Amino acid sequence: MLNSRTITLRVLAISLPMLSILIAGCRSHTSLTTHQKSSQMSSDAKKIAFLSRYLTMKSEIEAAEFTVDYEDNSGGWIPGRSDWDIMAVMKMRPRDTGLWSQTFYKISSDEQDLSWGMSLLPPEDRWRVESRPQVFVAGDRTATVAVFEPEGIVFKRVKSR
Repeated sequence: MLNSRTITLRVLAISLPMLSILIAGCRSHTSLTTHQKSSQMSSDAKKIAFLSRYLTMKSEIEAAEFTVDYEDNSGGWIPGRSDWDIMAVMKMRPRDTGLWSQTFYKISSDEQDLSWGMSLLPPEDRWRVESRPQVFVAGDRTATVAVFEPEGIVFKRVKSR
């Protein structure tokens, strides 16, 4: 017959390893929370590397300008849904621009406000856009892609809200 001390020891022997695994799991979470602007970064390579953590790259890109607002709520004791608003303009080979809109459906460029992307464009010749964009949205309209194919420029905005 087991006494209360033996039962307590067995419960602790089972509970303590489980508790330490749970605590270690919470500590090992690397948060993606950030409020980063590309203007605070020094090189195209650093900007592209940073943006690649938040957007799936559909092709190689030469340069990027962006604002990433990401609130990572996936860690802690009770994980929750994360919130984000990622706005990016990317420079690439013109033939690669179509890769960015493959899973989206086309809408009229008059239906979508692209002022957020225009405001990210630096005043440099390589970022000059003169063509009319083709605009695409995801089915739930949480993502927008504007393609300026002749210039090799893509605007992408993804938001959770």
